[in-house]
Amino acid sequence: MPELNQLHQLVTIANVGTISKAAEIIHLSQPALTRSMQRLESEWNVTLFDCQKNKVALNKTGELAVQYARRILDDVENMT
Repeated sequence: MPELNQLHQLVTIANVGTISKAAEIIHLSQPALTRSMQRLESEWNVTLFDCQKNKVALNKTGELAVQYARRILDDVENMT
């Protein structure tokens, strides 16, 4: 089961477009954020990103995951 911070990380990556910029915003190192996303992919047994040389982009599964993550985070926000 994903942790809320992983969902927040995924949404941040989607919002800013790069893992390095997202890592800076959420105060993590880029390698730590990459490992967190790799654990999420492993837990869900899916690939969320298309990796190319020096570029990472959400694939269709990743885009769908971001939509669900945003809903979950919004629901959690509304509960508090």
